[in-house]
Amino acid sequence: MSKPVQIGENTVRGVVLGVILAAALLAAIEKLANTYEETLTRSPATPGVSEDPHPFLLWELPPGETLVNGQPIQVNSVGARGPEVTQPKPDNVRRILFLGDNVAFGEGVDRDQTFGMNALDALGGARVGIEGILMAVPDYTVLQHRNLMNLRGWDLSPDLLIVSGPGIEMSVSRYVDEDVISNFRSADPTRARLEEFALFRVLDQLLRIKHSQTSISRQQVFQSGVHGNQGGNPRVGTNLFGSTLNLLASEAIERNVDVVFVILPLPVDLDDGHPTDRVQLYRTAMLNVADRLGIPVVDGPSVFKDSARSPEQLFLGPRVLTEYGHRVLGYALSKKLRPWIRGRRLIRQGTGSVLPILTEPKPLMDDQ
Repeated sequence: MSKPVQIGENTVRGVVLGVILAAALLAAIEKLANTYEETLTRSPATPGVSEDPHPFLLWELPPGETLVNGQPIQVNSVGARGPEVTQPKPDNVRRILFLGDNVAFGEGVDRDQTFGMNALDALGGARVGIEGILMAVPDYTVLQHRNLMNLRGWDLSPDLLIVSGPGIEMSVSRYVDEDVISNFRSADPTRARLEEFALFRVLDQLLRIKHSQTSISRQQVFQSGVHGNQGGNPRVGTNLFGSTLNLLASEAIERNVDVVFVILPLPVDLDDGHPTDRVQLYRTAMLNVADRLGIPVVDGPSVFKDSARSPEQLFLGPRVLTEYGHRVLGYALSKKLRPWIRGRRLIRQGTGSVLPILTEPKPLMDDQ
C-alpha cells in the first residue's frame, strides 16, 4: 500500500506566496494595460476628428458648432445633436436615446422639430422628467450604432431606446460595412468576457484592430481611395442587418432598457404602389426582430398613408422628412410611449424563435 504524499508546511507557504505574487503581477499588468490603452486607442467617451478612419465608427460628429450636409448643427461632448448631457444621470430623470440615420437625426429641420423631440414634447418632456438624446448620426448603419452604444451610449444610462430604420443600410457605397468596421465589443459571449480585461483589449487592438484584414481594407478605402465594393452590395446585408439589430436590442433588454422600433416611411407608401423588394426585405428583417423579442413597432408607412397628405407635405426628398412629416411620425410615436410614461414596460413576451434567413438584396451600381 502506497503511503500518502506528505506536503510540508514550507511547500504550502511557497505555493500560497506564489499565487499571491502571480495575482499581484497580473493586477499590475492589468493596471499598466489600462494606462496604455488610453494612449493606444481613442477615449471611447470623447468623440473627435482624426485623419484616420475610426476603427469602430469610421467617422464622428465633432463637438461644438459644425455643418452637416450644409446645415449648422450644435453637437455636445458625447457626440449627440443638442445640449450637453448631465452625467451621472439625475435620479429624477428618465432618459430616451434615439438611434438612426438622417431621418432620426433631423436632416433639414431644427432639433426640436425632429419626430423624437416632437414625441417627447407631446408627452410632457422635461416637465415630467423625460430627457431625449439624439444619438442618431447621418449615414450611420446599425453596425455603427451598436459600436456607438458600446463606446459611450450605455454609459449615459438610458431608460428607453428608440431605433428607427431601415435606412442607409440599404444603400450601395464604395465599401461594405462589415469589411471596414471592427466590432468594439464581440457578439460571442466568451470573447465578450475576455474583453472585460484591459490586457486583452490592448492585445486585441494591436493584433485585430491595427493589423487585421478589416483594418487594411479600411485604410485602402478611406485613405487610398480604393473602391472596395465592385459587386454593388448594400452597406449592410439583409441578414446582417437583422442579426445586428437583434443583438443591439437584446443588449438593451439585458440592461433593463425598453426598446421601440420605428419603421421609416417612404413616398411610395402614400399611394397604391409598393416599395421595392429591397425595402420590403429590410422591413421584414426589422419586424422579425420585433416579433422575436416582443418589441413594439411604430408603423411609419401606415401612419403616413393614413394621414392623407401629399409627398410634398411629408418629405423633403427621397427619404428625409419635412417639419410636418416629423410631427406626424412624432405623434404616432408619442401614442406608443404613453404606457411607458405611466410606468409600464413596453417590452412584451416575444416568440423567442430563431431569426429566419432572408434573401439578400440584388446588387446595384454605386449610388453614393
